[in-house]
Amino acid sequence: MKYIVKLFIVIMAAYFAVVVIGGSFVGTITKHFGGNMTIELEAGQKLEPYTVQWEPGSGNIWYLTEPMEEGYQPKKYEFKEKSNLGAMEGKITFIETR
Repeated sequence: MKYIVKLFIVIMAAYFAVVVIGGSFVGTITKHFGGNMTIELEAGQKLEPYTVQWEPGSGNIWYLTEPMEEGYQPKKYEFKEKSNLGAMEGKITFIETR
């Protein structure tokens, strides 16, 4: 039994090391293990919400921004992951500012 526990720990540590090396730390943790991540956009930039995507095989996230129009009210977007089992759910929050 102790052998199985040690083997499981080694496998999880190796997986964790590969995942972290393959991408950004916070993004990788959020993508693979759930959790929260906040991205504050540059002042005067607004998010194009349908452009948010994970880079395949890494924890990097790509998104498109564009300059805010005059009179545009900055918004906060929350992208949530819903898990079938209710575990390892994540949320990424994008915050726009003037």
